[in-house]
Amino acid sequence: MALGTILEEKEFETVRKGLEDAAPNAFWMNCEVRFHKGDIIAYIGQGDPTRLEEILQIFLDWAKSEPDWLAVPPKATQEGLDRMYWEQLPQDDGSLECADEFCQRHRISFSVYCRKHHFESTRHKICPFEETRRTTIHSGLSAV
Repeated sequence: MALGTILEEKEFETVRKGLEDAAPNAFWMNCEVRFHKGDIIAYIGQGDPTRLEEILQIFLDWAKSEPDWLAVPPKATQEGLDRMYWEQLPQDDGSLECADEFCQRHRISFSVYCRKHHFESTRHKICPFEETRRTTIHSGLSAV
């Protein structure tokens, strides 16, 4: 599923500077676009502390070369964006339980919540997606 932005199909030429220098205080920078299943998922800009302005300028030059670069195409529905976000959340890590006191699921990597509660805490709405139809409700009973 595409991200739903004007930039999703725009070519980007990776920029790498100073990566061959192994000195600890070397000036370096790496700017690239990463893909997942053929779709752009992120612009990644990395570098030494002196390169932040240059990294941001490279992104802005690339993005602003597209007319209406901030526009969202009509095909990008909120439901589609929510589904893409849900599908990219990791599975539970099988260790600790979700931080929601009434949830019995395991948390996902890099979160204190399970997928469902992580979605709800970051998207600020009830999660419309579920791996199973079984959910835990506040009374401690399960609903199907």
